[in-house]
Amino acid sequence: MQIKSFISYIYFKIIEPDIEKDLTRNKNHKINDNYDISPEKKQRDFGKYNESIERFKEIFKESFTEEQYQRMLYRLSGLTIEEKELDYKLSFTVSAGTYDSYYNKITINKFNGIELDISEEELLFHELMHMASTNYSATGASTGLELSDLLGVQLNEGYTDYLTRKYFTRGYKYTESHENNIMIAKGIENIIGSERMEELFFTSNINGLIDELSKYISRENVIKLLFLIDRIPDISNKSKEFDYVIKQISILNGKKLIKDLNEGKITQKEYEEQYAIKVKEYRMYQMWSEDTKVTEDETSFILHDHEYVSSLYERSIIPKNKLQYQKI
Repeated sequence: MQIKSFISYIYFKIIEPDIEKDLTRNKNHKINDNYDISPEKKQRDFGKYNESIERFKEIFKESFTEEQYQRMLYRLSGLTIEEKELDYKLSFTVSAGTYDSYYNKITINKFNGIELDISEEELLFHELMHMASTNYSATGASTGLELSDLLGVQLNEGYTDYLTRKYFTRGYKYTESHENNIMIAKGIENIIGSERMEELFFTSNINGLIDELSKYISRENVIKLLFLIDRIPDISNKSKEFDYVIKQISILNGKKLIKDLNEGKITQKEYEEQYAIKVKEYRMYQMWSEDTKVTEDETSFILHDHEYVSSLYERSIIPKNKLQYQKI
């Protein structure tokens, strides 16, 4: 894994000891398992947000595990939500909403009547997902797949956005998202698997994520990949840095699929179809939802996901012992 920018490389070497120190702290932290909710805390008045929060609770319960649901309710029982009026002209960076894990508080920012490209409910759901993925231990709070401000920041934001859209606001149409960090998060999830990735996210286990990816490349290169994801200069526009990261993620997906095929976990037919989705299509910046279907004949197939249809893919039978993938 190459860090091509000299400045980025120097910065990585400077913060690398702090990354390792915080990863050790994250690995040793014991999550507080006491998430019983006293009767007086079960019902909380969030004013104008009550209806949205009830909808969030209902969808969350249907989408995730019972333990994840109970942990979410525990954090929700102590949550506060406030609105803040900001002057857009005086704001260097525009953040429509924030979650403060220390105070367990969501802040919804208002910018003098400026209309944002995200609904207030989707914004609230995003911040609630940050709340639901925050865990407390003797060493402090950890949120999602982020390691302080050192590593995993963009991946955590992208995965939070991805889960919000997939489960709460857009369904399969999350695939229409053009944000770089969502594309990256989906690619990483393709490698790890949705159930395991969600488990890591809700337990703030970035070490577990690194371990999963280290099955295909070295641990050092996994950390460099997460660092490079954080260094993508503009998450809303394509760049050389983004293209490089997408290429590396597609290579990892290829390695994973070949490993699964050679271990008999998937068939040759499944390999070709998943390779089309997770390597070829992904390399062209195209995401496919879990609803994707395959229409085929003896020699070819196409992918279709509701109204989306892929190009024609020819089947190529390659002996298993000939399958390999390029090294990173």
